[in-house]
Amino acid sequence: MTEKAVHAKSKIDSIPAIWPISEFRFNETETLVVEGSTCMSGKHYSHAELARIKELADQGLGATAIARILNNRSQGGVQGQLARLGYVHPQRSSIAKARRSRQLDAKQHRQFCDFLRENIHRAPPIELMRFWNEQAPRFHHPKVSIDMVDYWIDKMRIRLSPAEIAVNTFYQQAKRQRYSRRSETARATFDSKAENRRRMMRVRRDEVIRKRSKLEIRLCPECHENWPLTEEFYRAKRDAQSNKIYFEAKGCILCANQTRRRISMWRALGKSPALIRQLLKSEERSRRNAKAQADILAAKELRAELVKRRKKDPQRTCLDCHEVWPMTEDFWKLATNGSYPRFCRFCDSRYRREQKRAKVDGRSTEMIRAARKSFLAQALDENRRARRKQLEQQANRDLLRQRNGGSRICSICNTHWPLTEDYWIFEPADGPRAGKLSRVYCRCCSHDKDARRNKNRRR
Repeated sequence: MTEKAVHAKSKIDSIPAIWPISEFRFNETETLVVEGSTCMSGKHYSHAELARIKELADQGLGATAIARILNNRSQGGVQGQLARLGYVHPQRSSIAKARRSRQLDAKQHRQFCDFLRENIHRAPPIELMRFWNEQAPRFHHPKVSIDMVDYWIDKMRIRLSPAEIAVNTFYQQAKRQRYSRRSETARATFDSKAENRRRMMRVRRDEVIRKRSKLEIRLCPECHENWPLTEEFYRAKRDAQSNKIYFEAKGCILCANQTRRRISMWRALGKSPALIRQLLKSEERSRRNAKAQADILAAKELRAELVKRRKKDPQRTCLDCHEVWPMTEDFWKLATNGSYPRFCRFCDSRYRREQKRAKVDGRSTEMIRAARKSFLAQALDENRRARRKQLEQQANRDLLRQRNGGSRICSICNTHWPLTEDYWIFEPADGPRAGKLSRVYCRCCSHDKDARRNKNRRR
């Protein structure tokens, strides 16, 4: 075994165990005869190296400092040479004590090899090392390092091939758990590096804008920051035929890198491509919904300012959200004929967004359209009721004043209406029946019958 196997890596020791240790078998009775020694011999030291070690030791340097100076020798090897040269007591040095504490006798070594042979198909080497070290105090065995585990796995030729690892459920489960439980230190490192790069890009953005005033700026939909539309801030592709440059519209280069890292992590966890696309789609929709909510909050603040300054400006209630908005283009989309619709700008955008999402998901848009039609029908009914109520109030006033003399009862609503053009439909003045009623029911009922007839025709 190499001298490096004596010293376990601090990073490996700090990682928490993620494999269920109850599934391993710790064999302490069966034995397996394995040929070979429990240690490996290294490269011999030359006379020049020994002279250099003696010179540095006379200066008061220890094994760690001498090994760092020699650069190609381990601390344990230098410690052994210092012991041979008489600079260190071989039995009292800390490295010698650590080496003795990790040395396996013949019985323990056979049990260790049996443990590796029986469980190599059930867990990766790093998990085998962790389980052995957790159970070692119970059986009075010394702990081992990952280098020692790897060495004896290769020595006994029991390491699984990449093809076997790919189909082994235990190995794949350990890999997924290792990625899912990534340490907070690693995440903090990624976040700090991304924040530093974003800070540098902001400084670079200010420099580019100062040098080029007529530069096109694009808003990143992910981080909501304005970046110059150049290859330094957005990923670009050049068309081979037209030689035109197309910039990525999903986000700036920082947000694109963050998305790619997230996709790589999902792939490492074993998520299918279809599931990854679904997760990305749900994130995009959540961002759009959050942006829509922010726009509505900003519109409400603007409405409060407008109402405070101009209280007598006309307003209208949206049929969908039932919010009262001032009749300006900030809150309503002006139609081609110059009129304002019955749905505000924000509800209309949500309606179009829901239709587009339904088409992308392969769902029918009939329910969305039916809901919009029901809102419109409800609005028309409310308008008709309000108009009828207004006419009834006006008719009562006219009847009390006995204006124009006479009244007539509608055959449908059984309401008394004065005989005027405000309440009844008369024949045109240039016709043969000028001045006579064209219908036996009032103007309100005529409008209702015409509306129902037109609706049936459209169906």
